Amino acid sequence: MEKKNLTDYIVSKGKEEAKQIKAEADKAALKVERDILNKAEEEAKRIILSASTEADYKVSTLEMTQEIERRKALLRAKSEVINEVFQQAYQKIKNLPDKEFLSLIISLIKKEKYSGNEEIMVNKEEFNKYEALIPKINQELKTEFKLSKKPALIDSGFLMVGKYYDLNFDFMELINEVRREYESKLSEELFK
Repeated sequence: MEKKNLTDYIVSKGKEEAKQIKAEADKAALKVERDILNKAEEEAKRIILSASTEADYKVSTLEMTQEIERRKALLRAKSEVINEVFQQAYQKIKNLPDKEFLSLIISLIKKEKYSGNEEIMVNKEEFNKYEALIPKINQELKTEFKLSKKPALIDSGFLMVGKYYDLNFDFMELINEVRREYESKLSEELFK
């Protein structure tokens, strides 16, 4: 799956969820705002009798606190949306149909330098899946990759172990790389 397609998918999925979470965050922020303003008005009326200057100061402080709380709530909501988008992208990659999954694996490998006789390590839950894919990968790339019996300590994806260096194709790590590269742009797109 190309980074652009992954980004487009993430953006479209995120926009849908962002609208809903933003509406909920705005509603929660309004309630917090009303509660804080109600408390501030009551406090201000009592304080005005004894010290007008002190009342102005407390109202100002409460309004700043309310604004900070509103911003925190909105930031938490945005963060949840972005986390969900990347988690869904990760799950989508893990659950791709075999043909698309094979294409993804081949495209990932083609982007790297390899000798063609590396050992492929996968977690034990995905061993059978890769056992069926390795001959197809070898045929397509004209390689002699071998599937290791030793499981990799990753949730999904694979490690390519070579004589001089290893390549990490852990899907969560790949998603995190995309996240580091595009998170701020995604945030801007989702929350315009």
